[in-house]
Amino acid sequence: MKKYKSELLAPAGSPEAFYGAIRAGADAVYLAGKSFGARVYADNFTEEDLKAAIRFAHLYGRKVYLTVNTLVKESEMTLLPDFLSPYYEEGLDGVIVQDLGVIRLLRECFPVLALHASTQLSVTGPKGAELLGSLGVTRIVPARELSLKEVLAIKRQTGLEMECFIHGALCYSYSGQCLFSSMLGGRSGNRGRCAQPCRLPYCGSYPLSLKDLNTSALIPELLEAGIDSFKIEGRMKSPEYVAGVTGIYRNLIDRCRKGNFAITEREREMLASLYVRGGVSDGYYHRRNGAEMISGEAPGYRGQTEQLLEEIRRQYLEPAGPEGLPKRKVSFSMSLLPGEPARLTAISGDYAVQVSGETVQEAQNRPISEEDVLRGLCKLGHTVFAPEEEKFRITLQGKVFYSLKGINEIRRRSLREIEDCIIASYGLVPSRSRTGTSPARPESNGAPRADKGLFACPVHEVLVSTKEQLGQVLASDCLPRIGLLLIEEALYLSGDTTLFERELEDYRAGGGKVFLALCRIRRAEDARAFDLVTGKLPSVIRGKNAPLVREILFDGALIRNLEDLWDLCGMRRSGALPEDFCLSADHSIYLWNAEAIRLLRELADRVTLPLELSGAECGALMGPLAQAGFLSSEISRVIYGRCPLMVTANCVQKTLHGCIGDAKQHLLPLQDRYRKEFPVRVDCLHCLNLIYNSVPSSLHKNLGHWVGKSCLRLELSTEDGKETEAVLNFYVKERTGGGRPPLEYTTGYESRPVE
Repeated sequence: MKKYKSELLAPAGSPEAFYGAIRAGADAVYLAGKSFGARVYADNFTEEDLKAAIRFAHLYGRKVYLTVNTLVKESEMTLLPDFLSPYYEEGLDGVIVQDLGVIRLLRECFPVLALHASTQLSVTGPKGAELLGSLGVTRIVPARELSLKEVLAIKRQTGLEMECFIHGALCYSYSGQCLFSSMLGGRSGNRGRCAQPCRLPYCGSYPLSLKDLNTSALIPELLEAGIDSFKIEGRMKSPEYVAGVTGIYRNLIDRCRKGNFAITEREREMLASLYVRGGVSDGYYHRRNGAEMISGEAPGYRGQTEQLLEEIRRQYLEPAGPEGLPKRKVSFSMSLLPGEPARLTAISGDYAVQVSGETVQEAQNRPISEEDVLRGLCKLGHTVFAPEEEKFRITLQGKVFYSLKGINEIRRRSLREIEDCIIASYGLVPSRSRTGTSPARPESNGAPRADKGLFACPVHEVLVSTKEQLGQVLASDCLPRIGLLLIEEALYLSGDTTLFERELEDYRAGGGKVFLALCRIRRAEDARAFDLVTGKLPSVIRGKNAPLVREILFDGALIRNLEDLWDLCGMRRSGALPEDFCLSADHSIYLWNAEAIRLLRELADRVTLPLELSGAECGALMGPLAQAGFLSSEISRVIYGRCPLMVTANCVQKTLHGCIGDAKQHLLPLQDRYRKEFPVRVDCLHCLNLIYNSVPSSLHKNLGHWVGKSCLRLELSTEDGKETEAVLNFYVKERTGGGRPPLEYTTGYESRPVE
């Protein structure tokens, strides 16, 4: 097989886990400081711990990546450069990032720092990866739901590095697309505080609890494929787990490179028992989904014995800290001549440095002896060096005095310089000299952009998901007050929208706009559908084998993922889309801060305020939005609708009742232990599920604050015709005689900011 040099990347939620991973053979370790990391409940690292870890790893030719993989609020962005600067100066090898605004900020502030796109960005294809590459990202951690074929297509078409998970827990939702935890309890997975509602029982079992990932049998195939980094999940797990799993995969990779790959029975047992939750599977690399990936039982770590844990501790975790790795021999030659600076030469292998100290004095009382000097030079403590005393050379001329403090200082400096030479020999950065204060936050340099002229605010916009909803909206006497109608892609591709061609034409003739709400996740097999909806082919398919029928013309698209965003931007640049075709970013393309707003200003014509931000936090973004050139008619706020809690590749229908393979979409109830029902939209056309909240969110009590400041969106999901009409009457009609609010609703995040 080809001799690919794939990196083995281990997690560390504590210093003990970090040093265990290094001893176990990790090529790189990813970890977090006390802020901005997506595992906030791990022990994580103090500033001094983290700086020491970076330097220690570099002395053994290993790398350290810092996780800054959360969404960052505008109030926190000013803290980020100061937070990152000490680690950057210490030689940090890269940063794993989720927030688009953070990517933009770090590229400006730290231009030579490697940026890795977190799996939280839900990259599912080459176009999304190209977008991130254009922002300076050099490595992609793709969505864990991708097949190996899809991952390799991204690598082949973009040339970017691929970092893929090989072991550990799997999220049920596409990472970064889960609002379940934050909606139910205010703990956001996008902020590193996930409460794991997917591990709870529903419908009498555990249909959302995935088995842990174990790809040990796929290592030869993954190496042959050229995956750049093999990533182990587990920053919340114990040092024993980190060291034990890393050690096994280190041995498997090394044996595979030597051509004698085999998994021992002992290794199988260890991987199947070390903090495994509900069994193991080899993930999505060769399957789209499947009930065999679901544990189906109450999740809980079990299997490992105290004997196994003690074995791992002895092998990798004792002694604690940076001890236990091979020491480098070092010898010293020191010259102490009266009236001259002290001189010390340190030699370790092929590396030699010479440093000077304070001026040597003639002794007034007790002169320094060779034994004193020797004792001071041998104080190597917790360094990576061991004294080679037989090669020491000490030159004293007459009776001289030199303080023991001076010896300690000159010794430390010499070792530091030797360490810098060793680190540089691996092609790593020993340190970066600071040239001034923390990098300043860049200012927007965007020029004013012409208004698309879609409509004047205030305006209502309505998203429809079903034929019944669409028919009710078009027949409603509220229609003249609806400026924008958004039609879900799955509904459009079903062919049902053709029943309303004349009504839609009349609506557009009267000044209304119609947007296509694109699929929430775009996968390789969806390319045909995307060609159709973007007008590359002048037709649409009704069902699998139905004849081609006439298309509906759209004024724009509601974009839910990076794949579609970059593809449509490219189509407009090339002239494949009209100049006036509007690109509108949905709330799943997160803009939590001014940097993300400035970036989206360059890519989209309209934006949607985030669901997870409170009303006050959304209000604080209105200033940056205006500064970036967005008009009130180009900003949307969802004021009604069931929050999309999860977008999933695995299928509740398939797990609980078996696959039906219907080209249409349908709803399935998911009942929790409190008998609340979460509707699941089963979209067989795109082979995904959308899990909605049990009740709709409604901001009707705070509408006065948003009228005139943004467009007001109603998102219809499970409503039938009668419920649709009630929603329109209450939210769209004049407040006099406008109906009643929903019987059950939540104000969602409006007055409850996520942690």
